[in-house]
Amino acid sequence: MTKGITKNTLQVQLDELNSNLYDFYHLSLDYSERDGGYCLIHNNNKGHVTSGMSGKELHQYLNGALDWNAGDR
Repeated sequence: MTKGITKNTLQVQLDELNSNLYDFYHLSLDYSERDGGYCLIHNNNKGHVTSGMSGKELHQYLNGALDWNAGDR
């Protein structure tokens, strides 16, 4: 049985990504059904970093960001 992607699952991934970024680049998770689902927002200027996507799509996006960021360590 496949475990569903929840907002908490995405937040844990985002917290891990934010811990590897400079404070200026920290992101927040937002959800708007009108805008297509979950998106990432830049904390400093409140601009959208991603467009709306499903939880599964954002989960994969964050997995990729974490893999890419791991190369910088």
